[in-house]
Amino acid sequence: MTAADRAWLTAAACISEDPELFFPVGNTGRAALQIEQAKQVCACCPVRATCLDWAQRLGADEGVWGGLSEHDRIALRRRRWNRRPARSDRYRWTAQSQEESLLRTAQATKALSSRSGDSHS
Repeated sequence: MTAADRAWLTAAACISEDPELFFPVGNTGRAALQIEQAKQVCACCPVRATCLDWAQRLGADEGVWGGLSEHDRIALRRRRWNRRPARSDRYRWTAQSQEESLLRTAQATKALSSRSGDSHS
């Protein structure tokens, strides 16, 4: 991480907190309380969105980043993935577009051929 990449860290609300607060062991009992405490710190953080983006780009699997626990981030990734068109739909769209393009090309070629034939008569 370069100095420019780390610049947002100095503005983070968690900078003066114990780092262990953001890395609970587990997600039930005491760890669940710890997650909620970490999320409260994040709730007032001016760089919360930047932090979450950074964690997602790096694939941070553990801890609370940008106000989301590891389970929250997994759920977010799933929601985003489910919004994407199904792979088969993307291929079908591509194949349909190719067919339409071939048909238009064939029609244009036929039209040009008939014009060329008319000019030679």
